[in-house]
Amino acid sequence: ILGESLSGKTFLANHAANHLIEGKVYLIKTKLNQSTDKSELLNAFQNATGIHESINKILNKVNSKSVFLFEDIEQWWLKTKGGAVLLDEIGRLVEKFGSRQYFIFTSNIYAYQTLSPTTTLVDNIMSSVILNPLNAKDLIEVIKNRHKIGGLDLVYNGTEEKFLSDSKIEKLYLKFHSTSKGNIGLALKQWLASIYETEENKIYIDDLDYLILPKLTNEVWKNLLYQFHTHKNLSRIELYALYGNTNKAWINRAISSLLKAGLIKTVEKNTFEINPELKPYLENSLYA
Repeated sequence: ILGESLSGKTFLANHAANHLIEGKVYLIKTKLNQSTDKSELLNAFQNATGIHESINKILNKVNSKSVFLFEDIEQWWLKTKGGAVLLDEIGRLVEKFGSRQYFIFTSNIYAYQTLSPTTTLVDNIMSSVILNPLNAKDLIEVIKNRHKIGGLDLVYNGTEEKFLSDSKIEKLYLKFHSTSKGNIGLALKQWLASIYETEENKIYIDDLDYLILPKLTNEVWKNLLYQFHTHKNLSRIELYALYGNTNKAWINRAISSLLKAGLIKTVEKNTFEINPELKPYLENSLYA
């Protein structure tokens, strides 16, 4: 399942795993830092299933038609020589056990375009679902349904919903389609951000200020942000592996600058990722 940031990949993957397939679902989690050590894959299968045997034995022992869900497959890979070892191993498992078990993967579509030429995994995937941006009608329907589920009355620019004309309400929802460019996750975040007050059974909404991310002109920043976007998160050690140990000094300076600018955040000691609030906007800037 492929899509941009906040496009609903995780939701669709979990819906498919839990509602379209009847088997038990096992979430195969990678640790935060990328690795080429096959023991990491073994540990992930053992932790998910509770069976402390080889992966082959695990896949033979669990009930057939079980679901093995890998979210953000790019985290099992590093864009270096030999960095696709674990993806290739996962591909071997799919080839060997795909007729017995289900394997579902999610990936950022831009990251997938970068990693796919480096691994045999893609040769063993039956089909891909690409989550495109929603059209205005569908996105508005989703926001309206979320609003109804909340059970609260809307007050827009000081006017209660029941006194707003249909055209004014439609215009309000259309703004979220325009500012999110059809990205459902971003649109829902913007909807929440537009709520400036709650009172009893009412929510008060105002127009969001439309903020534009300044154009990135620093090529060092752009290069590092591209790597963070491709791999989801990276440690200093992984960045040194990507660029070479002789580049430690400028990498550390750039990380410090990106942190101060709020473009990346620390997820654990010496491991960083793009600020999630900015990721959809940076994505458009990096791949425009």
